[in-house]
Amino acid sequence: MLGSREPAEGFSVTVDPDCFVNIVSGERRPFAGAPFKMGSRLQAVSGLGNPERFYQMLDNLPHKVLRHSFTDHHWFEKADFDALGLDDIQPIVMTEKDAVKVTHFARHNYWYLSIRIRLPEHLLAAFDKRLTAVLAEKAKAA
Repeated sequence: MLGSREPAEGFSVTVDPDCFVNIVSGERRPFAGAPFKMGSRLQAVSGLGNPERFYQMLDNLPHKVLRHSFTDHHWFEKADFDALGLDDIQPIVMTEKDAVKVTHFARHNYWYLSIRIRLPEHLLAAFDKRLTAVLAEKAKAA
């Protein structure tokens, strides 16, 4: 538990796709259905150590996904995208983590996938209990 010497109980989080956000305009499109023109090929760009979960989320869409993987924590430059021959028409999709690295050269067809993370109830309850105890200890000490 947080701030405790007790062993932490194992838990897992659920990561769900939420929506696509345009890096230039901020436009949001729902993940469900066909967020891009039917027949579009998505150019998925990733600088993650293990991009499989990201790619698998995109594979659930009715679009052909072309994968372009870079090393973990890769600092993207415009030349990376130029070298891939990516045009201004096909949607270029990446994680929000990678999107912050392309804002200075992003074009209208650059999007990131926003995600939702769900924590298990028992973890939230344990965190709330511990936080309440810490705040009570601080209040007593004041």
